[in-house]
Amino acid sequence: MPTTRSFSSSPSAPLSPSKRRRVEAETTTPEPAISEPTTTTKTIMDSQVTSLAASATFDIANPVITLTPLEQTIRDLLVDCAAHIDSLKLTTTESTTDSAATITTTSETSSDPDAPPPGPTILRFTGGWVRDKLLRGQSNDIDVGITTMTGYDFGQHLSAFISQHGPTYGINTGARGIHKIESNPEKSKHLETATTRILGLDIDLVNLRSEAYSGTSRIPEMKFGTPEQDAKRRDATVNALFYNLHTREVEDYTGQGLQDLKDGVIRTPLLPWATFNDDPLRILRLIRFASRLGFVITEDVKEAMQDPEVKRSLRVKISRERVGVEVEKMLKGPNPHYALTLIHSLSLTLSIFSPPIASPPTDLPTNYLRHAITLLKYLFDENSFPPSDSSPLKPLTTLFPTPQDRYIAYAMAGVMPWVHRTVGEGHKTIPAAAIAAREGLKMNNRDYELLVSGFRGVESVKGFVSCNNSEGGMGREELGLAIRNMGRSWRTQVVCACLVEVVEMAEGLPLPAEYEINRDRILLRYAGFVAAVEREGLQEVYDLKAVINGKDLARALGRKSGPWMKGALEKVFMWQMRNPGGTREEAKAWIAEEGEGFFVGGEGEGVGGKEGEEKKGE
Repeated sequence: MPTTRSFSSSPSAPLSPSKRRRVEAETTTPEPAISEPTTTTKTIMDSQVTSLAASATFDIANPVITLTPLEQTIRDLLVDCAAHIDSLKLTTTESTTDSAATITTTSETSSDPDAPPPGPTILRFTGGWVRDKLLRGQSNDIDVGITTMTGYDFGQHLSAFISQHGPTYGINTGARGIHKIESNPEKSKHLETATTRILGLDIDLVNLRSEAYSGTSRIPEMKFGTPEQDAKRRDATVNALFYNLHTREVEDYTGQGLQDLKDGVIRTPLLPWATFNDDPLRILRLIRFASRLGFVITEDVKEAMQDPEVKRSLRVKISRERVGVEVEKMLKGPNPHYALTLIHSLSLTLSIFSPPIASPPTDLPTNYLRHAITLLKYLFDENSFPPSDSSPLKPLTTLFPTPQDRYIAYAMAGVMPWVHRTVGEGHKTIPAAAIAAREGLKMNNRDYELLVSGFRGVESVKGFVSCNNSEGGMGREELGLAIRNMGRSWRTQVVCACLVEVVEMAEGLPLPAEYEINRDRILLRYAGFVAAVEREGLQEVYDLKAVINGKDLARALGRKSGPWMKGALEKVFMWQMRNPGGTREEAKAWIAEEGEGFFVGGEGEGVGGKEGEEKKGE
């Protein structure tokens, strides 16, 4: 029997759409240690990551969920629809409506073991909605578990019910569209679900189910199940809580979910090894929930996550698209540093940030991930970085203007162990780190290209930064040319080179106590480069339009277009750097004045001039 608690009805004021956002955990505390704590603590990483459980106020003996007026309306609609279905004494196996479509029925006395169970239609809000409502009183994700029919069948009933009774619930737009999302076991999506949108909220509909795995397949056999079976097949006890829409009670069929939620603990309802052996993707889900909620993963669960066979299955038997989805949610979540710390400490780096190959190289420096996230944690800590507004490190903050930029930085950290490897030869060489992101996480093309440019440009950027740090620094012309050559992604390239340089320093540092001194020396050089670019106003110089085009340049010099053009246009660009307000006519006058001297000392010298043209014609 579940642990059930009575519901106290006390609807709160409605939330505007702009305020119905998920409240994420915030981390504003110092760098956590890499070693993991035991589960006896209620805080994470030596009290350095804030757990949502610390602010939870629900009473385990009498948990109360307060519905918003919108949630109350949806609850009433669903319960009334279920009562209407029961009044027709129907259970359905296919699509059904009450007026326009054919109704298909299944006898309540069917002997088919796969048939829906007999009895009334009972509805529950499941999983994440219950967890988040108990933790912070707010959730936008509504999943509805159904006892006697599939989610799609219930959705068809619901659509017909809304057509007839919608105005009673403030719905005046007719029948709802019900979209079926098919199961796709090959991509680790084992559940068929239906989804609809009601009163501005997306609602998923699915029947309660049990699942069984055979010894020869990782695709589970799914059947209609009891609430207890459905709860125990879930990935974590805190995600296995139900809210019964009819009794208005919280149900804890695992017997541990409420306590774990109160304690800030992530554990599996069943034995961890079996849970992960059945579906290794659950490893990533639990890491994501731990980082999002600031919860501790129990020691037995962490031990199972590190099982060699389980790790191998995660690497080669789970759809990389699904792996990529989970990792992207982690890195765009409230605490990517904690997620990556868990991945590193559990020795999962090469099972996740790697192409789907059976045996990654054994000599990859996985500590590079730890060093990279340590630096990012420092740079992204708004409470301590930069040390002051007048700090010479402040220009570095302009390298991460958006959450997307921070996501790319953490993605770079994840694949950092591959930084010294490449794929291909010659001009087709591609950084293996970018390949690990594209093939291992199925990263989209835009983000993949950013990683390619970032890792490919490391040595060039190191050279620019070193040159700018030398006596005299880089002039406006050199800085402008450097940014133009790097292009629109120059900030990403600077971030990547800085990460690599700090990581390499940290890995080879004999005395860890010297880390901060050496780190800040490197950061000062990169901050100096960024400051110089900003001082000269060259942040967008890659978009600078040439004051004179190649055709006019060839005409002004009396030459045919040829290989010389690239160097010549570069000299024109350098002229523009020296003369920011220079006009087209002034540029043409300068070119005419230079004459043959235009090619002396430049990249165009001796290439494609008259002598070159004569040789070409011989």
